[in-house]
Amino acid sequence: MKNRLMSVLFVFATAIPAASVNAAEGEQIATVSAIITSWQSGDVDGVMQHLHPDIEWHFAAGNAAPLNGTTAIREWLNGFVKNIAETRWRVTDYASKGDTLFVEGIEDYDTAAGETILIPYAGVFEFRDGLVIGWRDYFDRELGNRQRAGEAVTPWVKALAERPTMIP
Repeated sequence: MKNRLMSVLFVFATAIPAASVNAAEGEQIATVSAIITSWQSGDVDGVMQHLHPDIEWHFAAGNAAPLNGTTAIREWLNGFVKNIAETRWRVTDYASKGDTLFVEGIEDYDTAAGETILIPYAGVFEFRDGLVIGWRDYFDRELGNRQRAGEAVTPWVKALAERPTMIP
């Protein structure tokens, strides 16, 4: 029983679509995984190839106006990657419904100034024609600001960050 449970956990932890994952969900997961992999390596072109030309991205939903279209997003990403030394963005859980993939995870990165930022987040990806047409990121911006100012990461944020990675 223990070996079987470990096998099941391995499948989920490595983001290999299980038999219960439908084809559309598997494609959505693969797309988000490719975006994350590109993001982690600072490959803006790799991120961009998965975005619909008419995308609306709420990169800080509720905190800032959305970016509309790939030109605005490319410009924002090019500016962002200049301020990041290393990123370890990861997804710890997900659910899907139709053309929408919901994710929960951790924004974990080192700034060019040497600060380590660790922020739990939730994201919503909407798909059209296999590309992301809508993207909303929800996180506590103030948490990142406090960490940049030198506040230690709390034990409860560390616990969330230690959850198993599902994507990628």
